[in-house]
Parts: sequence; structure tokens; C-alpha cells
Amino acid sequence: MRRYQVDIGNKSLDITVASDGGDYLVVIGGQKQHVALAELGDGAFHVLVDNESHEVEFRKDSAETKITVGGRSFHPVVYDYHLAEALTSAGTGLSSKMSRRLNAPMPGLVIRVDVSEGEAIVKGQSLVILEAMKMENVIKAKGEGTIKKIYIKDGQSVEKGESLIDFD
Repeated sequence: MRRYQVDIGNKSLDITVASDGGDYLVVIGGQKQHVALAELGDGAFHVLVDNESHEVEFRKDSAETKITVGGRSFHPVVYDYHLAEALTSAGTGLSSKMSRRLNAPMPGLVIRVDVSEGEAIVKGQSLVILEAMKMENVIKAKGEGTIKKIYIKDGQSVEKGESLIDFD
């Protein structure tokens, strides 16, 4: 079972996904739904949600995810639920307003720094991959900005609250 925080526009959803014999049991805000997927190719899927049929198009690039259902497009930002809680408790939060400094949300090992000083970034872009408790956590940008200073490097251990990146 996996738990996520999904931000779509001004909405934040708590979503749990569990495998249910080849299909999925999805809980969104306490409401259970049975979901079955069939890949149609080229990012298109046939999705059955509680026996209601939908065609869904899924596109992902390095900066953004786009999901289109019934002609309406959504741009969700997906976080591991526990990482979202850790980010909030570290004071970095998940709001769309980006603070000027990113601090480590938990102790861990820097697997990879995905940005460089002076680079312009966009909301949802991967900044750092931090391994904690044998899980890789992708820390993404909460908004647009420019990387001012990077305090860490690949392979470095960090403590909770330690400065990772400054933004302009």
C-alpha cells in the first residue's frame, strides 16, 4: 500500500493506493474506489473507476505531469505522503510559494543533486534525491525561481534541518 499527497491547483488530496488482485483499491479523502487500468499505448489508458469507464491520457516530462480526462487537463504534483509530512515539519512546506532556502526534511544520504547554481527552475522540477530509511525521496521545487547556492553534493550525508539549496 502506498500513500500520497497530490496537489491539483489549490486542492490537496490524501490518496492511498493498494493492489487488489491485479486491480487497485484507491482511497481518496476516505472514499474507496475500485480501479482497473488497461494501457492503450502512447500514454493513453482505459480506466474503470467503480465500473465507470474513462479514457485518460498521461504525459510526463522533466518539469510537469499532465493528465487529460474527458477533454479536461490537470497538472498534479505528487508527493510521497510521509515526505510531504516531513517537508512540512521541516518548515519547507508544500505550498506553491517557494521559500528562499530548502532545508533537509529528514536525515539521509544525498543520492543526486538534479540542479546547478544559476539554473532557472519550475514548479515540480526535481531538485534533490535524498535516501532515508532505504527509500529514495525526490524533493521537488514548489515554484519557479533560480538556484542561488547549493550546499550539498552527491554522496553527502545530511541531518534534518541542514541547508541544502538557496533560491533567488
